Amino acid sequence: MTERMDLLIQHRKSVVEEQRKWAEYLQNLDEKISIYQELELLIEEAKKKGVKHISLEATDMGRLLYERYGFVGMKDEMELPEDRL
Repeated sequence: MTERMDLLIQHRKSVVEEQRKWAEYLQNLDEKISIYQELELLIEEAKKKGVKHISLEATDMGRLLYERYGFVGMKDEMELPEDRL
């Protein structure tokens, strides 16, 4: 009986660890969705105000997110091409 109980305990631990990993993944995904939503709102507001040029400085982590959105890299900053506005 002890061997079976040990197996069940080990299985439970692995399930709990897997749940923890999924919770972290979902939290990260929620954060990305929130950032994209904020970016959408900011760009829409800029369009309404007639803004024709958006550029920003980005960290290495932020750069990938902005590139996925359509910003292009420049020497020291990133720019959203006019056709994306």
